[in-house]
Amino acid sequence: MLVSPTHHRSTVINSFTGSAEGDPSYVLSLATDASERVAAVAGSEFDVRLYDRETLRLLGTAGAPAHQGRINEVCFGPAAAPLLYTASSDGTIKAWDCAAGGAASPAATLRERREEVWCVSASTGHLIAAGAQNAVLIWDMRNASKPVCRWEVHTEEVSQVRFQPGSDHVLLSGSVDGLICALDCRCDATLLTVRCHPVPSRMIARAVAADAKRPAWPDTVPGTRGRTRR
Repeated sequence: MLVSPTHHRSTVINSFTGSAEGDPSYVLSLATDASERVAAVAGSEFDVRLYDRETLRLLGTAGAPAHQGRINEVCFGPAAAPLLYTASSDGTIKAWDCAAGGAASPAATLRERREEVWCVSASTGHLIAAGAQNAVLIWDMRNASKPVCRWEVHTEEVSQVRFQPGSDHVLLSGSVDGLICALDCRCDATLLTVRCHPVPSRMIARAVAADAKRPAWPDTVPGTRGRTRR
């Protein structure tokens, strides 16, 4: 069966150059906001730049530099709270208010221990999730002075966290230990529902994409393992 080629109006290319002549920076992570008008790009020189999504015109930057270590992931919050979040090997997550096209300093800095933060994800509500050495960290942005939870549900680095699209509490985590876990992150819950399966963490993006087309997971699942939050 013949498949017709994909048609598009135009292709826009913009270079992401470094500060040193002949030594270009390279892209480590990128994300678009809920309106799909702004793209955030994290570079290898600890910098974050904002571009117009359609034309790739540079709009501004977040910090100078944004972090003191490698930026491992960037993501935008929901449309109701359009902050940009950056997770770094310097042990912090920073929230940037980029409504004006850039920000000189972060609106908030999140940290728990001096450990690398590999990934970050924002829910549709107030929760921010991050993956660290062997733990999933959860912050409530209404009071972000410290994490509301630290769940050590993995044995090695947590390489991916993703809230289920449209959810304010259902989270997937993937780790170098070869597991993905499904977490119920409601702050008012007395139990954390955890389901762990031996699936390579590189498949977590596919799992999240598939879940976007499915009904939300049930609040409790018979036979799952619960952990009490302290």
